[in-house]
Amino acid sequence: MQVLDFLKDFSMGQYVPGESYIHHLDSRMKIVLVMIFIVNVFITSNLATMAALFLFVLLLVQLAGLRIVYFFRGIRAVFFLLIVVAGLNLFFISDGTTVFSCGILHITDRGIYQTALVTGRILLLVIATTLLTLTTSPVDLTYALEKILKPAALCGFPAHDFALMTTIALRFIPILSRELDKIIKAQIARGIDFRKGRIRARLGKISALLLPLFFNSFKRADELALAMEVRCYTGGEGRTSLREYRLTGKDFAALLLFLGLITASRMDLILRFMP
Repeated sequence: MQVLDFLKDFSMGQYVPGESYIHHLDSRMKIVLVMIFIVNVFITSNLATMAALFLFVLLLVQLAGLRIVYFFRGIRAVFFLLIVVAGLNLFFISDGTTVFSCGILHITDRGIYQTALVTGRILLLVIATTLLTLTTSPVDLTYALEKILKPAALCGFPAHDFALMTTIALRFIPILSRELDKIIKAQIARGIDFRKGRIRARLGKISALLLPLFFNSFKRADELALAMEVRCYTGGEGRTSLREYRLTGKDFAALLLFLGLITASRMDLILRFMP
């Protein structure tokens, strides 16, 4: 039941309107900044740098006007994944000096370091992408993805369709979360107790949730497709935007500030390659 509670509160894909500086940044610039941040996270192999990046994204969450408690409650579902990944790295990496041993299980200093590094990368990735969706409306997100992928469209890549598909997938996450909440309450009202019984029995009860959830998902997808056909949607060919977005001084200021902070966090790597 704990995992189900996590899934109900999953916040990725939701949009929280606001008047913060981050909300008013151009959506294309926000996607570019998130991509730069993710690349920087995955080339980081220093835990001190990882901790500094974590404090940086917490500051961004505050600047966006989002409560830290609300933000992390919304990504609790990721903690289950982090536990699994941490366990696999902790007990299956045998390099380094052994710090704990119990039977066939051996924990090494290298395993602890690698576990902290991998889980930190996943957590920062989720925080950055969640912050993007929470501060960017679906319309702006679709427009930004389409414009960023426009060069690929010259080679035949369906940039508009891909952007629309990605945005719809993100928007379905909170919708399915609310549907799951309704189904859980309905099944509890019918007498199903998800908290009692052995693990095998609990897994069997989950089918009472998954089948209605899949059915409602396909139903909503069919309704969405019908609504798009009624509105004569035929794809991105020849379509125009209701309003054109333009990069402003605050967008370039955010880019310069962000690049400066990223460069400062990579000074160890820069100094390593200097003569």
